[in-house]
Amino acid sequence: MSTLMRKEVFADVLAELDRQEHKWGVQDHPAIIPVLADSAGYGSVLRALEKDLKELCQEAATLGQTNWKNILDEEVAEACVAAFDDPLSDATRNELVQVAAVAISWIESIDRARARATPEEA
Repeated sequence: MSTLMRKEVFADVLAELDRQEHKWGVQDHPAIIPVLADSAGYGSVLRALEKDLKELCQEAATLGQTNWKNILDEEVAEACVAAFDDPLSDATRNELVQVAAVAISWIESIDRARARATPEEA
């Protein structure tokens, strides 16, 4: 991905952040809804979902069927488990950075596919 194309992606993301903040104001939500976090078994459900999504992603890769949805699902699940364990931890932040990076990589993949599909103007 060229630096120029990546800058365009980041500009789009920053514009969306500005749009959301203009619409909703600064957002400071809890990472996990306390009632759910206190429910018996909620952490076990999150961990089981994370395990299943990791296995699904690995199975797709083994079959040569790696896809963005599986990768993003796995990263989001990891972030949710980290947030359940400690919403303010470095682990939670790091997992969310990985979620953002995968989302941006997916956008870049779309842009590359569009560029290949669009004939260049002479």
